[in-house]
Amino acid sequence: MEFVFNVNPGTHETSVRYSLLDAVKFMAAFIDQQNEQSRSFCDSFDQASREAHGFNYDDERDELHISGISGSEYDLDGVFKEEFPIYVIESQVIMLWSMLEKNLDAIATELYSIKGTPWVKFKGGGSLFFKYIERIESADGKHFNKSLIDFLDKNVRVVRNALVHGGVRELSATHEHLDVRDGILRDVFPQYVSSVIESMRYRALELVAADRQIYRHY
Repeated sequence: MEFVFNVNPGTHETSVRYSLLDAVKFMAAFIDQQNEQSRSFCDSFDQASREAHGFNYDDERDELHISGISGSEYDLDGVFKEEFPIYVIESQVIMLWSMLEKNLDAIATELYSIKGTPWVKFKGGGSLFFKYIERIESADGKHFNKSLIDFLDKNVRVVRNALVHGGVRELSATHEHLDVRDGILRDVFPQYVSSVIESMRYRALELVAADRQIYRHY
């Protein structure tokens, strides 16, 4: 998700700086709606079996079908009410990180263009997130809050990597709302997603403050 604004040149840089804050707001709203729809789906699962999209109850066989999947062959309650909500939470971490990197890329590139600084291609591997941060700090001549950047880079980024790379989810990071046992990520709780959103929001506010000096008021 990347916001594009049609604005006059005098307000263009301000719009660029606010774009991440807007993106975080929209993503937080989407996740809030997703959580409510997931909760509603699970809470009304039995009732939905007779009226919701894709649900069909065969009275003769006393058998529930969901989008063609038979309840006599699978534990539908276990899959749809217990397992899939876990995937929803994990996917939210992935979505948030994708949104963050995409917007930081656009913001860093645009700030370099506004300030007339040549954009040099990144060299080697490493965290793209940290490289975008360094570019924005270079454009502004100011540093972001180190502890906040460290949380996003050394915790959220590595959690996201553990979720998408498959295999054993080895994880060195810890958090009160992560279930990490013997160095393996077992579960991600909804409160962790809330912590990620809040950290990204403060990061976005710092980006605004780099230009307007108003961070202390938030």
